[in-house]
Amino acid sequence: MRRIPGYGAVMMLSVLTLLLGACGGDDPTPTLPPVLTPEPGAEPVTGFDAEWAALIEAAQAEGRLIVSGSGGVGDIVPVYRIWEDKFGIKVTVARGSGRENADRLLAEQGVGRFDVDIVHAGADTLSSRLVPNEAVIPIKQILFHPEVIDLSLWFGGKLWFRDANDAYMLVHSAAVDSASSLDGIWFNTNLVSIEEVESWTSERDVLERYGGFIIDDDPRDLGGTGSVVRDLLRPDRGVEYWMFEYSQDVFYTSETRYLTDSLAKGAFKIALGGTGGVVGREFLEIRNVGGPVQLYETLRLERGWPLYEPDAGLEPAGSGGSFSVAKNAMHPNATKLWVNWLLSREGMTTVHATLGEAEVAGGLEVHDRVSLRDDGIPWGLTDPRFRREPGVSYDITRMDPRANALHEDAVRLRLMIFEEARGFGTNPELPALREKMEEQVKLLAVD
Repeated sequence: MRRIPGYGAVMMLSVLTLLLGACGGDDPTPTLPPVLTPEPGAEPVTGFDAEWAALIEAAQAEGRLIVSGSGGVGDIVPVYRIWEDKFGIKVTVARGSGRENADRLLAEQGVGRFDVDIVHAGADTLSSRLVPNEAVIPIKQILFHPEVIDLSLWFGGKLWFRDANDAYMLVHSAAVDSASSLDGIWFNTNLVSIEEVESWTSERDVLERYGGFIIDDDPRDLGGTGSVVRDLLRPDRGVEYWMFEYSQDVFYTSETRYLTDSLAKGAFKIALGGTGGVVGREFLEIRNVGGPVQLYETLRLERGWPLYEPDAGLEPAGSGGSFSVAKNAMHPNATKLWVNWLLSREGMTTVHATLGEAEVAGGLEVHDRVSLRDDGIPWGLTDPRFRREPGVSYDITRMDPRANALHEDAVRLRLMIFEEARGFGTNPELPALREKMEEQVKLLAVD
């Protein structure tokens, strides 16, 4: 943040000071910062500095910021608490599932209630429900901080959005996805030796070796579809791989506890797809109390095994790495202040310096919310595996809003392939949908 001439050191709080003061967010009546008074003989404050000071005053008069958060919003909550303490504006974060939050927001707006200011939602929820119902507004109209609107300071010379309008869901953080399909595999250490695991070269290899002794999440459970488009766009995954994968001898379940307990008790040797979410956390709890389960990625990192099937694509961070602005925000000045501060150099530095409910990688919580600012902000606590390297070219297909637009059809396609491969019958729409999706993927790859 630039210094406001004549306002002393009040506006020059360091990130360290912010972090030490983060606990203030729990105070039901936050203490306002000292009133900014010009130093004797100071020149009048004009331009951006005057507008910024006036915005702070107006936002403090409103006194609150209401946030609707789903999924990964836990990653960004500590940053809200730091901002809350810095500016003395109470932040309330209402958390729930994406569907619940969208239902609530649309119902409230439908009867003329506009209680929410900032929205953290999944890209599919935003595109399929919030944007069509005009529940959110274009974000660029409230951006004015010079460090934010100077596009040369951002990766690729642009602000990144996840909606096709390039307007409603701004992505401020993205990670380099440098993992492989093996990294998410858990195994029972009593039934599978370390030597066996070291010899694995791909998920296909594992499926072929351990058929009949593998358990996985049921694809018909639509609660975990965030990776479907990612898989569709990967050259080593996609339609052909789904057809192979779902024809293998794998037991599918929608019961998380059954999945984790069955592996730990030896009913199965292998469990697929258990790095994040509830499954990943439960496996970690089992392992941490001495249970016979281990994650492939942990051993790969500890022992320096090769990274098979590397995927050096840039992956938008979850809902904690993006946001939208609700229509008719109840606290417009606080909303404008939060958005511009968050995207500023100071705000993004603070994001790097805080650890929220981070992703699990290698069996450890990691900080993978890497800012898309390109002006050399400190790396802070971000994990080196997820940082962009200067001069390296990354696949940005998944950053393309058109990729998110494929989500609904990609989920339908995967489900149809699953049902056919498992012998539940062939959907007559499958051939046409498959052809359509393959053409869409080719178009994204060409562009």
